[in-house]
Amino acid sequence: VSGEHHAAHAIAHNIRGIAGVIGARRMASLATELAHYLRSGADQNGVILLADACDAEFASLAKVAQTRPPSSNSELSS
Repeated sequence: VSGEHHAAHAIAHNIRGIAGVIGARRMASLATELAHYLRSGADQNGVILLADACDAEFASLAKVAQTRPPSSNSELSS
């Protein structure tokens, strides 16, 4: 479980960073809180609630990404 706990913390930390880079502030906030819960050894129910909130936010972001037209930024296409 310790290895899984460490991996979950690393994933939450990475999500926080990526969300910050793309401007997904709610996702960054949720991932920050999740990483904190995992680091502090908080109860499993809190971790599950935050992970579920992250899942819901990711689904919302994915839906927005699917409805946006592709970027015309030439840097992205090279």
